[in-house]
Amino acid sequence: MSQSADFGYSFSAGIAAAQRGDTIDDVLARADTALYSAKMAGRNRIHLAT
Repeated sequence: MSQSADFGYSFSAGIAAAQRGDTIDDVLARADTALYSAKMAGRNRIHLAT
């Protein structure tokens, strides 16, 4: 007897690349902004920081 799970999942991500002169806080802030943008755009999104 097999049972299947009754759940789903989604994935959103914000990606930022380090630029010359950035601190880790700068990179994380851009990634966080991109993640928030991805979540606001809907499920299963990946946004790149500019």
